[in-house]
Amino acid sequence: MVSLAWSKTNITTDESALLAFKSSITSDPYDFLANWVHSLNLSDMGVNGTISPHLGNLSFLVELDLSYNNFYGHLRKELVQLRRLKLLNLSFNEFDGEVPTWIGVYMHSNT
Repeated sequence: MVSLAWSKTNITTDESALLAFKSSITSDPYDFLANWVHSLNLSDMGVNGTISPHLGNLSFLVELDLSYNNFYGHLRKELVQLRRLKLLNLSFNEFDGEVPTWIGVYMHSNT
C-alpha cells in the first residue's frame, strides 16, 4: 500500500525512488509489487480540482477516499474501470449534478 504525504519534493524523484526500490527486490513470490496502488486516501487534504479520467487506470485500487476536499465537476465514468474498488468516499466536495446511477449499481456489484 502506498500512502501519500504532501511535501515540496518532486513527484519524479519519488517515482524514481520507488522504481529503484522495486528493482532491488530479487524475489516477489506473491507478486505484490506488480501494482503499487491499493489505497488512495486524500481525505481532508485541501485538494482542489477535478477527478482525472486517468484515475480509472489504477486497476488494483481497492479504496478511494477523496472526502472533505474541493473536488468539482461531474463524476467521471472512468471510475467504473476500478473493478476491485470496495470503498469509495467522495463526500463533502463540490461535485456538479446528481450522483450517477451507475455508481450505486457498480459499487453493489463489487461488494
